[in-house]
This record gives sequence, structure tokens and C-alpha cells, in this order.
Amino acid sequence: MNFDFKKTAVYQSYQSSRFFLFRFSNFLFQAFLGIFIISLFFVFLSFLQNNFEIISIKISALLLFCSGIFWNIYLFTELKVKKPNLSVKISDAILDLENYNLADFLSLESAGIFKDLTKFSHRKKIPIDSTTLLYFVIKNSKESAIVFFRLGIDIKKVQDDLKNYLEKISKQEASNIFSDNFKKTIIDAASISVERGHELITEKDILVALAKNNEFLKKVLVDYDLKTQDVENITLWLDSVEETIKKNKEFWSKENLMRAGSMGKDWASGYTITLDQYSTDWRDVVSKWGFKEITSHKKHVQEAEMILSRTNLSNVLIVGNSGAGRKSVVEAIAHKCYLAKSFPELNNKRVVELDMVKISTMIQDFEVLERVLDQIFSEVIASGNVILVINNLDNFVNQSLQKAGAVDISGVLSKYLSMPEFHFIGISTYEGLHRNIEQNSSFISLFRKIEIPEITEQETIDILQANALEAEYRKKVLILYPAIREIVNLTGRYMPSLPFPEKALDVLAEVVAYVQSKKEKVILPHHVAEVISNKTEIPIGKMEVKEKETLLNLENLIHQRIVNQVEAVKQISVAMRRARAGLSSKKRPMGTFLFLGPTGVGKTETSKALSQIYFGSEEKMIRIDMSEFQAIADIPRLIGAVSPVEM
Repeated sequence: MNFDFKKTAVYQSYQSSRFFLFRFSNFLFQAFLGIFIISLFFVFLSFLQNNFEIISIKISALLLFCSGIFWNIYLFTELKVKKPNLSVKISDAILDLENYNLADFLSLESAGIFKDLTKFSHRKKIPIDSTTLLYFVIKNSKESAIVFFRLGIDIKKVQDDLKNYLEKISKQEASNIFSDNFKKTIIDAASISVERGHELITEKDILVALAKNNEFLKKVLVDYDLKTQDVENITLWLDSVEETIKKNKEFWSKENLMRAGSMGKDWASGYTITLDQYSTDWRDVVSKWGFKEITSHKKHVQEAEMILSRTNLSNVLIVGNSGAGRKSVVEAIAHKCYLAKSFPELNNKRVVELDMVKISTMIQDFEVLERVLDQIFSEVIASGNVILVINNLDNFVNQSLQKAGAVDISGVLSKYLSMPEFHFIGISTYEGLHRNIEQNSSFISLFRKIEIPEITEQETIDILQANALEAEYRKKVLILYPAIREIVNLTGRYMPSLPFPEKALDVLAEVVAYVQSKKEKVILPHHVAEVISNKTEIPIGKMEVKEKETLLNLENLIHQRIVNQVEAVKQISVAMRRARAGLSSKKRPMGTFLFLGPTGVGKTETSKALSQIYFGSEEKMIRIDMSEFQAIADIPRLIGAVSPVEM
């Protein structure tokens, strides 16, 4: 590997940027501009008091001239001095490490780290390795301080431990020798930079590479119950936040101008007076988003956009389990349409959700309801800029009984779905699709179906991190990354019947409220464990003394109610201890047992004893007597099928 820091353009840029005039050009510009504005006030006063002197005008002009000079110096520093020209991209250089100097691709902040690193190694006469690099990344990098803080790591303690470690390294004759793990770290940092689309190797890229290669940092992560993946997640999140802040500062960009909105594009469309009375305009919702961004289901969002942009049958039926993120697809489309980042046919359209429950509850007469719906759908076509959304569409299709909150609108809706000017999104569950919508073959043929699967745990973490920023701003609490990861881990383990991301978002909101009720400001993993333990009534988190004693003496406690059955009680106790220690698979039950034996030997009593001793009450046990489900006609009762009366 070729890595010669002092023979790089970035080294020269870093040295130049430390020049007094370049370092303080922005401060001097703001200072002179501020004084100039103040001077204008005194010039104005001199006019009012008829005490005008030409010298005040000259001073103001001089101040304005100085602020202009320093503004130009600042621009020269930012655009020229701090951004040396590169003859080749880092993606090309990493393919030919012997002929390209990777030090050329360091960011200016990274260059500062390596300058201090080489100076320190030369003075101490020690080789340059990944541990020395870690010390200066922690010492000099503001971004690493943010990462460690968000991970809940005591950066001061880590820095002191590193300093003590480096002082014990024996001196050597040769200095500035790169160790193998240092070379591996730099190569990995360059690869990470390419993967993330960076033009230069940033401090965060180096930190992630260190988490993969440096044994000292690996030990620190283990001590704090963290993994390398956690460092990657938090740095990716920080990249996203920094990119959002950068974009928001560019007020002249198309995206920010679109976010500001205008009156003209609404005036060019028709009015939707009736629709507005019974609907939610998602454009108004997404316009208030700060750091929130829909990162999941990108493939399904794009597929929905393609269908909606068609000239005929531009109707989407989004199908998935409740809580799997069906609504997030609609939100993403609304956001892209609002910022004009979708297809040309969809840009600047309003995504409007019709509240069918509200309208069917307020209007009891079905004939009147049909006339109102007909008026609403006509307004959608006349406006030319509306994508209509109906949630839980299955509740309003193929309904044999007309009742409040559940009416059949398939007849009035069908005649509009075939019109090219009508853009429609319906949302349904799988059960509702099969039970109601698919029963009407002519109606279902007007849609293009998109199935929404449950998102992964990694995608859920990304969503929680985005929502955590919003929660921190509104609720004035700090949500550390380990708490976010704990939400995903524990909800995945103890709430398997609910899909991601809904269950994780619900728990996040509950944890925030729980911490606020305790008058605390920082959300930690043990807060998450307490909330989920209260919801599921399962012992989670750090074991208290009483629970430890119960687990250690579980056999004896069960034997107080059960005579003999030593083997069965032992297996139950081992399974409970293994599950509580977190050693069992989180995708499987804590324990599965088949008790065999004649009546009266203690099979049911053993289950009751475990429920009473470990879970606190016999009522926590759900008992199904299979003798009550022997006939085929009893199967619907067992599996929970919908009865004809309920339909």
C-alpha cells in the first residue's frame, strides 16, 4: 500500500488552511458586517439630528469594503484552499493501491488527524498502528465524539486508557513505520468511503474501519455491549443528518424552493370543497417533516409510482399486514410528489386520504352517501392534481349489511376507477382482500396489486433513528442508540405476533412517555426493558435479587407443589434459565414441552405451578381443553375464524 501523507495536496491544503487569515476569515467577515450594520444605525441618527458628517459615510463604506474582502477570502478558503483537485477518483485508486497514494484522498479533517499522528509517532519514536490512529481520531475528531456519545460510550475514559496504553509502548529506532493493522484500516476506510459514495476518506469512515480492525476498540465495544454493526449504523445515520442539514442550508435549491411552496400551482387546479371536508391532505403533513425520511419499501414506492403514472387503470391496491408499513408507501409518494421528485405525471399532485369512517358515520342514508361520494370523485377528476387514498378499502367493498362505518362503495367507485384522469390508492389487509375485495372480480380487475412485506430489523433501526430525532426535538429527551437497538431486539423477541415497524414505533413512543414521567432526560436500554416487561408481563432486562433466587431455586419451588417428576421439572427449569439469560433463539418459544402420563400425575399442575412461581399468577396461563374441539365443526372456534353473524 502506498501511503505518504506529506507528499499530498491535502497536506499542503491543511497547512495553508491553518494560516491566520484563512482560519478567521469567516469570523472577520461576520464581525465587520455586524459593525457595518450598526454603523448604518448611527448614520441614520445623524440625519435625524441634523448632525450629518461625511466621515460616518466613509466609515460605513470602509466597513462594508472590509467585510467584502474577508467574504472573498472565506470563499477562496472554502472553495479552493480546502478542496485540492484530484486527478483520479478514489474508486479507481483503490483498485491499484501500489500506484496511487491513498493519503491523497483524505478529507481536510482527516488530514489534521494524520498530521498530529505522524508528529506524535516521530517524537515518541513508536510505529504508527491502528491504536495510535484511534487515539487521535478520538482526540481530534468532533464527529467521533458525537458517535461515541450516541453509542453511550464514555469517550474521556477511553481516551485516558488509550493514553496510558501508548505511554507503555517501547521506543524503537525507526519511526513512522506503518503496521499491518494500520494499512488494513486505511484500505478498509477507503473501501467504506467508496461504498457510501464519499469523494474523500472522512473521519467516520476511519472510525468504522477501526471498529473492524482495532482490538482495543473491539474490546471497548464489548464492554459496552456493542458491535461493529452498531458503529456502522450510527455513522450512516450521522451522514444522513449532515446531508439533510447541508441540503436545508441551500435555500436556492429546487427541493427547498418546492418545500416553500407557491400559490400558483394550486390556482391552476380545480377546487375540492366537498373532498376537503372529509379528508386529510398528506401534502400538509409531509411539508412539516424535518429529518424524517421514508427509507423502507423503496422498491414498492417506485412500483406504485409507475402504476399511478400510467394513462389507464392508474389504481394501486396496497396489501399487507397491519403495521407492516403500508401507510409509509403512501407517505413516501406524497413526499416525492410534494418535492417534485417523482415522475413528471405525478409531480405537484396532492395525495389526499378520504376518511370513509367519518363520512359513513355522519351520513346514515346510503343514497345521500352515494351522492356525496359521487361529488367527491367528480372533484378529484376536475381538480386534475389529486391522488385519492382510502385506507381499509376492504371494509367498504362487498358489504352485505349496510351499517355505520361499513358500507359498500364498490358500485360508485368502479365507474371512476376506469377513467384515466382518476388516480387511486387503496389499502387493505390480506384477510380483507380475500374475504371482500376478491369476491368482486370486476372490481379487483381495476387494480394493480402491490404486496408489502414486513421490513427487516435493520430497516426498523433506520426508521427509529429518524423518528428519534423528531421525538428528541418535541419531547426534550435524548435517545441513545443502544436504546433504539434494544427496542428492535426486544420487540422482535417478545412481541412476535406484531410486525415491524409499528410495534417498534409504538414502544418508542411509550418509552419516551415513561422516561418523561420519571423526570429523566436520557433514554437507556433498561428503560426499554422496563416498558416491554410491563407490556408483556415477562421478566426482561437486568435480573433483580428476587428473580435470581427464583431461577436458581426453581426446581425446589416447583417441587413444593409437585411430587416427584424430577426429570420434567429439571428440563423446565433449565429451559427457563436459558431463555432468561438470552441464550435461546429469539424466533422460537422460551420452551416447548409435551407432558405425557395418566390422569392425576401432575401434568396440568406443573404448568400451573410454573405460571404461579415465575410469572406471578396461575391466571397468566392460557389453557385450551382439546376435548372441547373434537368435531370438525369446532375448528373455526379454535383458529378464530369469522362467524357468519360477525360478517
